[in-house]
Amino acid sequence: MVAVLTLPHLRGVVHTPSDAVELIARRHGEPAFDAAVAAAEAGPDLTNDNLFNSWQQRAAPMGYAAWGPAEQAHAMAGRWSLPAVNAYFSLGL
Repeated sequence: MVAVLTLPHLRGVVHTPSDAVELIARRHGEPAFDAAVAAAEAGPDLTNDNLFNSWQQRAAPMGYAAWGPAEQAHAMAGRWSLPAVNAYFSLGL
């Protein structure tokens, strides 16, 4: 069984300026976080599910306030479907 969570793009919902630069600066110097930022800046490999999932796992520390054992286990628990990701972002919302 596969569960799919569908949400709107936040650009259309949230009208608050991004604080990403401040949050990234605050965590700069954490090795896993710095590697995640580098992976995010390089962008995903959209060749196939395996390469996209590998990129997603490298970038995962950016999505957590801390990167301890519980967060690592959570980030590795599932897999992304590249066709679903492409379909979601093709909506252009």
